[in-house]
Amino acid sequence: MSTATNNFHNTALRGPAYLNDVRMVTPKGSRRGEPYLAARVKFLQGAKNPAQGDPDEGFLVNCNIQGPAAELLNQYAGSESQIWAVVRVSNLSSSIYTRSKDSKYGKAGDPAIANYGRLYAVEQMYVDGNKVYSRTDEAAEADSQAKKDAPRRAAVMGDQHDGSSFDDDDIGF
Repeated sequence: MSTATNNFHNTALRGPAYLNDVRMVTPKGSRRGEPYLAARVKFLQGAKNPAQGDPDEGFLVNCNIQGPAAELLNQYAGSESQIWAVVRVSNLSSSIYTRSKDSKYGKAGDPAIANYGRLYAVEQMYVDGNKVYSRTDEAAEADSQAKKDAPRRAAVMGDQHDGSSFDDDDIGF
């Protein structure tokens, strides 16, 4: 008897976040490759104060956007729209570096940390306060279409087979 084991760990984040600086990135130098979509994702954390809106605290992750999420977000590359979404990010990693210039986050020469990940799923998305996508709406639509098609599929299957057990001749062997 054998048991399946995983030889890796996958840390993932899921939650509400602001997507900032959605952009197309073209690799330069010795690591040339295909252009890809990227964004800075600020996961919200802490209590929401109704008087102040969303909290200032957050966990910032620089993300490559892949799969269906890239298709959804591609139209917002380079726009100044405020994008709020419930997203999933995996393959998290961090890198320590030294700041090269002063900014509101620290002084030149100070150590800093950058977080990286892969944004692979968008569950809900609002652009400038308007709901533009919901994965649950998409699933509900697919489910209702499947229910509409069910009687038709049953009729077709009934015409092809009488419901008795299959033998090798029925399946083309």
